[in-house]
Amino acid sequence: MEWAATVELDPNDIYSNRWISAFKLRERELVDADNDGTKEIYVQPAYPRFPDEPVLPAVLYKLSGDRYVDDMRLVGMWTFKLPTSTSETSTVSVTVPQGARGPYTLRVVNGLPDGTARAAGAEVWINGKKLLSPIDFSSNVDVIERAVTLLPDNELAVRLAGQQSSEIEILIESESWASFSPP
Repeated sequence: MEWAATVELDPNDIYSNRWISAFKLRERELVDADNDGTKEIYVQPAYPRFPDEPVLPAVLYKLSGDRYVDDMRLVGMWTFKLPTSTSETSTVSVTVPQGARGPYTLRVVNGLPDGTARAAGAEVWINGKKLLSPIDFSSNVDVIERAVTLLPDNELAVRLAGQQSSEIEILIESESWASFSPP
């Protein structure tokens, strides 16, 4: 079953009586990717089962009027939360999807749209290169963007500091995508 680019959903009733739409959203996430208070739909494709299968891009669907529409292809999106007030470092592997050509932008959404749960300080690295340091973060900073260079396979590391339940969401976008047909 394939998700169409335009999805007719009532943004206030995700699980409407349109059973097919509810089925398609069951394994998806509602996120606020730009910290504007409106939820987007983040769809992460299944990871390849075999080594020769391509990694496909994630898709972000944005509310446009009364519909969610295909807004952008992403390398990926990750949420990092601080469960205690003790600093913690987490790492994730980042594989560049088939068709991503760059240039790449790393976007950090700091906390929630109402200004709560913001990290007072954090550090972000890609492949050991520090992109963001604690000076880039504060309770007044909601979104940070940086140009990044990616290899086919990468390591994203994040060290959060701040109050318990601080959180950041990291998205990596590719400005350009080659045309391709999913297998």
